[in-house]
Amino acid sequence: MAEIVHDLFPPIRVYKDCRIERRLMGEGFVAPESDPETGVQIKDIEIDPEINLSARHYLPKNIDPVQEIPLFVYFHGGAFVIESASSPTYHKHLSMVAAEAKVVMTI
Repeated sequence: MAEIVHDLFPPIRVYKDCRIERRLMGEGFVAPESDPETGVQIKDIEIDPEINLSARHYLPKNIDPVQEIPLFVYFHGGAFVIESASSPTYHKHLSMVAAEAKVVMTI
């Protein structure tokens, strides 16, 4: 077994071979479906399946398909150590921001 350099488990362990083991400790998972409260369409886009990297997109309702709209990229300051992009907290908040600001959001 590899030697542990930093043991902050949970949520993080750092090994001498540079591997990082991380455990999300959030409230659960919200599926990427439309939000009934805001009408925002939500979709997960797989970027790199080898490292389980994806992005979650939020598209506000009633957007003219030929009109350009702003893209808002949201970077979570805590690097999703505690929760993930699919946690109920971020799901609700980002759906509301996308709906009110009329922007496409991605995290």
